[in-house]
Amino acid sequence: MANVTRPCRHGLRVSEAVDLEWDQIAFTRAHLHVRRLKGGIASVHPIQGDELRALREVRRRATGAFVFASETRRWPNDRIER
Repeated sequence: MANVTRPCRHGLRVSEAVDLEWDQIAFTRAHLHVRRLKGGIASVHPIQGDELRALREVRRRATGAFVFASETRRWPNDRIER
């Protein structure tokens, strides 16, 4: 559930969520560095405790650079630019 609520809590667009990489998450500081698309201003968001725990768990099982990845490593809509 945390994977679904995280983009909502931080106001991420779908394209920003699928572009989210592990190096944008500062686990020791509990910060999320958001690279805004469509001319938006990059920002830093605090990560709440429940999110941080969920992210650490997902990170332990992650195999790639992206936070949100499909099992096939391809997104259904290939037109989304990352």
